[in-house]
Amino acid sequence: MPSARGERLFLLDTNSYFRLADSFHPLIATLFGDPPCRLRVVPDLDRELRKNPRLSGKFHWASSPRYVEDRRHYLRVSAGKREEIETNLDYIRETARDLELGLSNVDLFCLAYALALGAVVVTDDGPMRLVAAEYEIPLLGTIDLLKLLYDEGRSTRQEIEDVIG
Repeated sequence: MPSARGERLFLLDTNSYFRLADSFHPLIATLFGDPPCRLRVVPDLDRELRKNPRLSGKFHWASSPRYVEDRRHYLRVSAGKREEIETNLDYIRETARDLELGLSNVDLFCLAYALALGAVVVTDDGPMRLVAAEYEIPLLGTIDLLKLLYDEGRSTRQEIEDVIG
């Protein structure tokens, strides 16, 4: 979570994580920039990866020890924040249902965490963007994050070209 040191917290949705994790390993454990930036995923990403055969097949590399270890740097929150996240989750889930948007549990949790923690969500997902707009949750596209990584000296031009291919 953002600290008194002025860290900027970015939560990667599932697609952004899978798009970036292999090219920028370690992705989650690294602090970069000034003020410092932290990239995180919600703990539910690991549950989704384990339970979804399509994801675990397509992104089989994500189950290797080096990626599992990197994701262990997911967000940890206090019991009070967890309660706020659960409340946010209820409202966000209802909004997604009302708008007839099919968001995964991980997407819903990502938005709920961001709302509670004042984080920026990194996503290219249209339905997530619609729900985030309803709650004024700040967003960044994956390309925008790549530019930030480059500007902050965390990536090279070649690494970015490899991702956007």
